Amino acid sequence: MNDVRRYDPLDEVTLGEKDYVASLFSAAYEMGLVTDGELDVFQGRLLELLSYVTFKYTKGESSSVMEDVAKRFADSSLYLIGLKLRTVESRSDALDLLLHSNLTSLYEDGVTIASKLLADCKKQFNSIVKAFVTGGNEALSSSLKGTIKLYLQKYSRAVKFFAHEVPTIIEYDLYHPIENYEGIEFINDYLLRLSLENSFLKLFDGNDLLMLFRAFDKEYKDLLFNLFEVTLRNAVCAVLLGKPAGTLIIDEDDAERLRDIIEDIDEGEIYNAASSLLLGLDCENNVIKAYILSDAERLVGSIKRTGAVVSKKAEECGEIRIKLLPKMDDDRFSLLLEELEDCGCKAEFVKNEFRSFWDIYDVLSGEYLSTDEVYEYFDLLQVIELSSLFAFCKENELSSLIEDYLDERGDVRSINVRKYSHSIKFI
Repeated sequence: MNDVRRYDPLDEVTLGEKDYVASLFSAAYEMGLVTDGELDVFQGRLLELLSYVTFKYTKGESSSVMEDVAKRFADSSLYLIGLKLRTVESRSDALDLLLHSNLTSLYEDGVTIASKLLADCKKQFNSIVKAFVTGGNEALSSSLKGTIKLYLQKYSRAVKFFAHEVPTIIEYDLYHPIENYEGIEFINDYLLRLSLENSFLKLFDGNDLLMLFRAFDKEYKDLLFNLFEVTLRNAVCAVLLGKPAGTLIIDEDDAERLRDIIEDIDEGEIYNAASSLLLGLDCENNVIKAYILSDAERLVGSIKRTGAVVSKKAEECGEIRIKLLPKMDDDRFSLLLEELEDCGCKAEFVKNEFRSFWDIYDVLSGEYLSTDEVYEYFDLLQVIELSSLFAFCKENELSSLIEDYLDERGDVRSINVRKYSHSIKFI
């Protein structure tokens, strides 16, 4: 027999997440589900709860506090009660709990829920900090490692008295601002969205990101801007230009073509370009997809209003100066070659043990690694590392091997290796 869910008139109204208790009461009152007398009784019970909270706050030394503190206690208590009520499936049942249950019990249940959220936030925070892309941006670094870290440290006590409050200022703004939450829920959502933005940034080459941010503004480290938005905008614009997914660098010639393309572009075309970008990046995270694709209108406006960040052509860029390390002594080199012979993963061994381009050239041009193992070694290098090696080998036979590797890979990384290698100068 199928379960039949009873009709709940309160399901037809929208209740606020920030002021759940107040909006629940307001809706119920308008529907005639709550009387004036019941409201008066609730007010009295709420005063009793505030006396309980004040007693805990002063550790039994006083039954009163300053008026502004009492107001914060009231807002915090209602927020915590709202956390508990939002776990109740039926809104009518939630209203019944509010009218007839012990408010102290609802408050303490809310404290438990908030404390659990705090523990989850700390885990999430630690995970984010370990591998976060900041590009050296001070607003992002200070918001994450300063403001939010301090908030999480203090919330363990604040949860009982000021649970609804959030840091006065978080300098780094998200791509999608948070509007519906406060307290630890706000921080939880902030960290979730920040983590999604960071996961998207990590789909791109780190050197490309730095070049993009520098092109955005040479003082980008001190600016208040969203790294995710700038990256997303340029990446989508690159797709509109017919470039491989993952391309971020757009030069003056590209910008001219882009202006014609975006003049009459609509949401559908932007949505399709963003979808193609994610597909080309092998992004299988549905939450990231939803985060990006849920507001094509915003992306259209951003692209039409701002266009893309334009970089100078590679030949116009300043030099990238690389210091050449000296060749290691022969005894050390011979010893490492013996270890290389018996090594399980030769590519990683070469990456970890040989630093000088002179030594790397001797290893790669010898018969110590197969072609596949040399390609595996190239895969392990950052763009700037492979670009530098390519520039170093321009005048010898190893250059053709790198050319073959770049031709076979044929990706954005390979394009950038060729481009940056022209700007390398050895010192």
